[in-house]
Amino acid sequence: MNKRVNSKLLLSFCLAIILIISLPLSIVVGQGGPFTEIKEKMASISESEHENLQNLFVLSQQITELGKEEKKVTQDIKTKKTEIEGLKETIASEEMAYSKRMEDLKQVFRSYQRMGPGTYLEIILNSDNLAMLLRRVNTLRDLTRNTQKLMDLLEESKAKQLIGKENLAQKNAILEDNQKLLQESLTKKKQLIQDQEKYLTSLKEKRESYQENLSKLQLNWDELKTSVPVIIKELSRIIDEGYIPPEKLNISFNFMSFKGAIDEKTINDLIAEHSLLPTIVLKFYPNTVQISMPEANLVLSGNFVIQEAQTLKFQVKEGNFYGMPLDTGAIEELFIKGDLVFKLNLELPTSNYSFNSIKTTDGFLELTITLDTEEDKTKDD
Repeated sequence: MNKRVNSKLLLSFCLAIILIISLPLSIVVGQGGPFTEIKEKMASISESEHENLQNLFVLSQQITELGKEEKKVTQDIKTKKTEIEGLKETIASEEMAYSKRMEDLKQVFRSYQRMGPGTYLEIILNSDNLAMLLRRVNTLRDLTRNTQKLMDLLEESKAKQLIGKENLAQKNAILEDNQKLLQESLTKKKQLIQDQEKYLTSLKEKRESYQENLSKLQLNWDELKTSVPVIIKELSRIIDEGYIPPEKLNISFNFMSFKGAIDEKTINDLIAEHSLLPTIVLKFYPNTVQISMPEANLVLSGNFVIQEAQTLKFQVKEGNFYGMPLDTGAIEELFIKGDLVFKLNLELPTSNYSFNSIKTTDGFLELTITLDTEEDKTKDD
């Protein structure tokens, strides 16, 4: 028993060390580092300065998003060009094969013409015996079959050429669309960079200060993008392994199903027990779940959806960083390595249950839970 306990302690210790190494120091400790510096800066600026910085940050996000779009479209163009070259080679090869078979067929027809229509009958009638007659008949039959086979191959080759040319036309059209899209993206990006430059110029003597604050804000954002995937993974594990006792469920029974309501404090306490993570706070509102990281000034809003029988997924709708709105591309960057998905384990008399519906109210996560019968279990198996 002691060996098993020691093994678990050792495993927990190793996981703790890995998490500490994976997360930037400023995220783990929650104090010091660039987050504190920018937090002090943001706290000291006026409302108008905050608005100016927000506009600059939003422009930076849009420029970054367009940069990613350019890379994707450029790669698509490269792929399409490779596919087009491959198709051209295939079509050229098929055209050569078609020409060769057509020449072969012409040779056969020339032979027929030279021999004349009566020749085949003479060949058969001049046979000395039955065996020779059958042999000559079979030879003529093979010649006819081979001619038909050659004609079939010609038709097949022609059909392949037509299909290849249709595919080539489609890929060329897609390539042209991608090239237009790339040009539009480049134009938009150039315009946004000009807009940002004009905005900075309009700030006059404060331009340098804004550029410095924007650089620090961007640095913090880049650090956060690196940290959040690690935090999501660890947060999923904590909730997966944390069993919520029945007394915290506020259960009301119904026939073959029952309702449970978990208050936000229960889940926040479960997360807080894992001291290596930065402070993470969940708040439940009517039809909205808010997850915030106060040290990083990150707030994400959305709701939980049922992904599997006992598994929930956090579906993000919007977010902000230091009160500045995050666009869709910026939010996707935070979840690029995976969504916040977890199994909500409940200490119920049976493990055969599934979530039928889920909603949030002020301070509570409400679940309708259905008991899975043995028949349902057999069907699933």
